[in-house]
Amino acid sequence: MLKFKNQNLFDLLPLFKSVQINASMDGIGRIGEFVRDCLDWRVWQKNFDSCVSFAESNENVKVVFDYTCTSYGLVDLHNVFEFVDSLNIEFILKPALVGDRGDLASPFMLPKRVLFSVLQRQRKKIQSIAKSGSASKSRFIGFIEELQQSTTCQELFGREAWLMRMKQQIELFRELHGEQAEQELLNSIFADEPLLQQWWRDPELLTNSGSWGRGWSGLKHGFNRARSVIGLDRRETSTQ
Repeated sequence: MLKFKNQNLFDLLPLFKSVQINASMDGIGRIGEFVRDCLDWRVWQKNFDSCVSFAESNENVKVVFDYTCTSYGLVDLHNVFEFVDSLNIEFILKPALVGDRGDLASPFMLPKRVLFSVLQRQRKKIQSIAKSGSASKSRFIGFIEELQQSTTCQELFGREAWLMRMKQQIELFRELHGEQAEQELLNSIFADEPLLQQWWRDPELLTNSGSWGRGWSGLKHGFNRARSVIGLDRRETSTQ
């Protein structure tokens, strides 16, 4: 039972003219638990299902699944799609930006070809499992295409600056989360994506020796693209 100050939340919601519940999440199942410490996915899903059921019988309540896609969650986009599509609920899709949860959590820290390759496989998986007439499919495919076209940190700041930041962030991750978390990431979450494993273990090998940087001239373009991806124009984040 969901409670607020020892009161059943569902006893309180009918008292309001309009209520929107934004359920923020960075992943479902094991990836959600990996990204968010102390998350119990089964408990979260049970509470979320209760909210969805309550909203279906109460017109003043709306539930929105607010999903932030991290570099860790890229491999699971097809499962996120299946989750929201099966419930037929409103949702928001946005990427984790650099600095949001530590730079490594942002898809923009990936080399361009790695990001494109991982997303392309997710696109194919979504297309294979999407039911005819799925309202969510076009939104997810559009989100994938936007990410594939986005300017990455490597392109913005140059190869050497990007590599230095990558190495610093990986060391920080090890200090904060330990070897067990790193092994879970590499051997479980990234198990089917060798390019992601390589990105983590030795990012330098995934780039050539030439300059990829566009310097500060690419900064405005990159962040304008990021604004488009995360839907700062609210017309892009609304769903029916």
